[in-house]
Amino acid sequence: MLRDVETADYPAAQDWIYAHGLNDGFPVVPPTADLVDAMIAAGGRDRDQIVGRIQGRPNGLSVEQAAVCSVMAGALPPYFPVILATWEAIFEPAFNAMAVLGSSAGTALTTVVSGPYAAKIGMNGAHNLLGPGNRANATLGRAVRLGVMNALGYRSGGLDGAALGSQARYTAHFAEGEPPPGWRPLNVRLGRPAEVTTVTVAVTDAPRQLQHIRTGKAENVIRMLAASMRDPTHCASGQHSCYFFVLGPEHAELLAENGWSEDDVCKALAERSRMGPEELQAAGVPLDEDYLIVGEGRHLSLGSDGRLESTTPDSIYLVPTGGSGAGWSQVIYGYAPSRVTRPVTKEVLVP
Repeated sequence: MLRDVETADYPAAQDWIYAHGLNDGFPVVPPTADLVDAMIAAGGRDRDQIVGRIQGRPNGLSVEQAAVCSVMAGALPPYFPVILATWEAIFEPAFNAMAVLGSSAGTALTTVVSGPYAAKIGMNGAHNLLGPGNRANATLGRAVRLGVMNALGYRSGGLDGAALGSQARYTAHFAEGEPPPGWRPLNVRLGRPAEVTTVTVAVTDAPRQLQHIRTGKAENVIRMLAASMRDPTHCASGQHSCYFFVLGPEHAELLAENGWSEDDVCKALAERSRMGPEELQAAGVPLDEDYLIVGEGRHLSLGSDGRLESTTPDSIYLVPTGGSGAGWSQVIYGYAPSRVTRPVTKEVLVP
């Protein structure tokens, strides 16, 4: 990927990049040597250092390659520590990058940034945080996706087997907002000091919007969230996956005001998301003796109550964020069962 190319002008540079399949469909910033050098310096690491490797693949990702893709994405140098932390999470064995990056499911690389550095680099954790308009949110995820394509070789028609894809594959980085009184930010709940910024990276579907107009009853919000988890059309339904809830201010504040802690919410959702096999069968999912296994199994497993476990409390990630509205939240489904891939959290190391 790294080579010296001379072009007549900016449009010619874009044409060369398009012709060689090095972009994501949008124009990119030509990665000139000075821009790449500035990006590398902001990461505080040697350009030849290998950030990580995918099992079974010949080449690893170097700091320089990550920097080139970050420049192309339009990222600024202060963003680079977050990008490197995201890459470190992707290369962890629990993430299982070899299996998930090329999946036909067309998965997103959803990343929640929690901690003070998110605000320092101007990430959006308020209105429209998952939409257009914020340079940091948009380019952080794009930098990683370009690296998956260009450095790791996962392109459509090749290693990337996405049958349909989704808009979340362009970028899916966002910042946690201010938690309601009594709740802790995600980085603290995951065992880090408040001053340490973390990235939590997961292989997911695109977000699905949920709406519940404020009724003054926290119980109704819990029911709504749990109902979204029991969608039998989801790939990992009943198979223990992760769930990210992007909780809008109305829902998060209502829960906190009524005495629900984060742990209370996660425990309630884990219990209320349990599914009966008949719910999957009614949605056209055949369950026979080869697929449904009692106890620890390769596919689905029944609990003592005859229901399927959708998840556990520690696999539910509550992310209070976003702007005020009529009562909106989002659910982001983990793409696959936890035996296939799990979210990974890494600390952002700022030189």
